[in-house]
Amino acid sequence: MRSVPGRIGWCLAAAALAATVTTAQHRVDVLEPVSGLPAHVFARFQQPATVVVTSTGDYLVLDRRAHTVFRVNPSGQIVRPILGIGHEPGRLLRPMAMALSDDDILAVLDAPNNVQRLQYFGTDGTLIGQFYLTILGTPGVVVNDQIVSGASAMAFDGKTFWFTAPARGTLMFQTDTAGTVLGQVGHLRRTGHEADRELHAALNAGLPVVDPTGGMFFVFQTGRPMLRKYDTAGVLLFERHIEGPELDPIVARLPDRWDTPNDGSRPLPALMVRAAAADRQGRLWVVLQTGHVYVYDTSGEKVRTLVFGGPSRELTSSLFFTRGGRVLTGPAGYEFGVTSNLAR
Repeated sequence: MRSVPGRIGWCLAAAALAATVTTAQHRVDVLEPVSGLPAHVFARFQQPATVVVTSTGDYLVLDRRAHTVFRVNPSGQIVRPILGIGHEPGRLLRPMAMALSDDDILAVLDAPNNVQRLQYFGTDGTLIGQFYLTILGTPGVVVNDQIVSGASAMAFDGKTFWFTAPARGTLMFQTDTAGTVLGQVGHLRRTGHEADRELHAALNAGLPVVDPTGGMFFVFQTGRPMLRKYDTAGVLLFERHIEGPELDPIVARLPDRWDTPNDGSRPLPALMVRAAAADRQGRLWVVLQTGHVYVYDTSGEKVRTLVFGGPSRELTSSLFFTRGGRVLTGPAGYEFGVTSNLAR
């Protein structure tokens, strides 16, 4: 068994995530942006994380460092905050995730007083409702500025919320808009580290993804990347390994053991997946830490490998599929055309 001791191992793993491999037979398509937030608007934000578009074409931007959600009109000429910093209802403190439903309900997860709170609003910032997720305890773990465990991995379909809870022994649980738990979906995968509860949970960290055509995806973010698809009743339909030449050198360097350094700190597994979302045809898009995007069809087969082109400012941290058939990437706010035929 291979052992990677302490912080040195995590530095090696992080360095490996920058590697990519291509071959003459392997096609990687480049999508060029067709629209998006102007550069002077993007420069106003301190730490943009998630960008979505309303039915009226306005952009909503979650700025985590400013504890603020900004609204930008379609032309990019008017930028104003609709949610500002504060611990009281209707304000944000330590925001971690944001989602927008098709009926223009904006959900934001934050953590005032270190307790996770879910609030949902109209797109003008009017508070509709809120609840606290006290059953999850402390907020999720941050790895390389990405929140990868706890309720911070959130999905919203307009009527119910989905959160991850590997520390509670389940991949996902569902709540209504009052915070009442409606059900749990998905067993944890085997890791070989079940005796170490913290490590076992970290290797089961992932993203819940609503499939607009029905059911849910779960994408594992750490360890060997995988995806699962569940139907509307929570029954597992299929499981697939996320594989490709871009990932081969990274997976080859994954450690078998995680040793605790002498200082008692607990480094966590490095991120393999940064973001995931399903388009309106039910295809799953998975953004790797390398910046590559794998697209899977409704049967779980990989049909395309691509990268987002243009003057990219940093790696993609969020995906949002617009009503007009485009994909909007965060944090930079670029829009890319999405063709209906994604087969190679």
